Amino acid sequence: MEHRLVALVASGMEAVAEREISQRFSLPPGAVEHIATPPPAAHWVPELAGSSVFPGAAAVAKLAFTVSGFERGSALREQLARLKSPQCVMALVGAYSGVPFDEGECREWVAHTLGRAAGWAAALRTWRFARREAPQTPTFRVSAVRDGRHSFHAPLVAAEVAGAVHTLQQASPHLFSSPPPLASPPPPLEGRMTGFDLEVVALVLQQELVVALSLSANPRGFRSCQLPLEPHPLLRHHDISARVRCSTAWCMLDLAGARPGDVVCDPMCGVGTIPLEAAATIPSILAVGGDLDPHVVRQARANGLLWTAASAAAASRHLPHLSLEEGEGAAPSWHYEERRYPPLPFSCVQTLAWDATCLPLRTSCVDVIVVDLPFGMAHKAGTKGSKPHVLYSLVLLEAARVLRPLGCCVMLTPSRGAIEKCLRQQAAYWVVAHTLPVNVGGTVAHVFVWKRTETAVALARADS
Repeated sequence: MEHRLVALVASGMEAVAEREISQRFSLPPGAVEHIATPPPAAHWVPELAGSSVFPGAAAVAKLAFTVSGFERGSALREQLARLKSPQCVMALVGAYSGVPFDEGECREWVAHTLGRAAGWAAALRTWRFARREAPQTPTFRVSAVRDGRHSFHAPLVAAEVAGAVHTLQQASPHLFSSPPPLASPPPPLEGRMTGFDLEVVALVLQQELVVALSLSANPRGFRSCQLPLEPHPLLRHHDISARVRCSTAWCMLDLAGARPGDVVCDPMCGVGTIPLEAAATIPSILAVGGDLDPHVVRQARANGLLWTAASAAAASRHLPHLSLEEGEGAAPSWHYEERRYPPLPFSCVQTLAWDATCLPLRTSCVDVIVVDLPFGMAHKAGTKGSKPHVLYSLVLLEAARVLRPLGCCVMLTPSRGAIEKCLRQQAAYWVVAHTLPVNVGGTVAHVFVWKRTETAVALARADS
């Protein structure tokens, strides 16, 4: 039985996700398709004209792929849970082009396009196969996310897709009911805003539409016309919303080439997402993080201590099911909306209170630096009257000091001008490997991948 799936990935990180999906499912080259991507000419933001990365929650990259050979739904769920780069994976109903911008035309177009059973039957089979328990006649909800120059909003899309679902059931009464068919027609589908069984997701970006069925048992689903918040199972202690997604953190670690045995540092770690993701997915990592705010440092330290204790317990028991193959790491598993990680032996997280411009670390003692640089109102950086390049310059100069020669530094920030100014000032210490525009939470930013040269930092402090 073949399963047609779609993975939602941070736009700009498609190459990382495509490589991971192909390796996980042993897919041939070209088997992972980029779907529903508007041409750069359709960009509605003048400063981003010509870019393939659009702003907005609907502008996540959609990667479609087909898998087969699974005898049990639990085996498919396990392999999907091992994927670290996607924000979520869904059963694909279809990808459609030509969405009208006018409200009236859109209503007719959706009813005509989605009012046919093609694609729905296969997606529903995959949904039932992957779910632990699937009711005979599920209740459902339609969630829509829309971005573009349309004259309508996401609720209209959700309403029209819901109408198409009811029309489909009237035309094919057993389409949404589990086999074998009932002796009498099944009851009409019931729509619910909460407590639903089946979530139909519609993503509209300019004239592109993707319709899919969520494979998560998350009872909240998509909320307020936005993608759902990605679970943070490693962050047992946190009370801030300004944090990087686990999937984005893993993609940045992959771009950095972090490997077992490395020392990974996040000099501005907040509540500790990046160090914890490194320790949870790469064996034998020493993940070091720190922050200037004592409030978030306390939370990051509590999260790190919990993970380190679990890792030490796993090491003492020598758990046989944990793979120590290079780059493999431990596979997370999903429990409803929560992603759980089995602890890796020997992985350790250390969190300190420090100033990122003056790190209490020896020169050339770090293999990889991965940092989500502060920006925006949440951090008072990059706002009117401030000079983010001053802070960035000091942080990157200290990063150059503690990073070993030929080590890697990966940074996430929308302040491209500030980073490029820092590069001009510190050209002796850095070589640019990649610069990737990305969509993180609806905001267009950039991921910068720099390699450290062998030139010693002129202002390096004497090591203690």
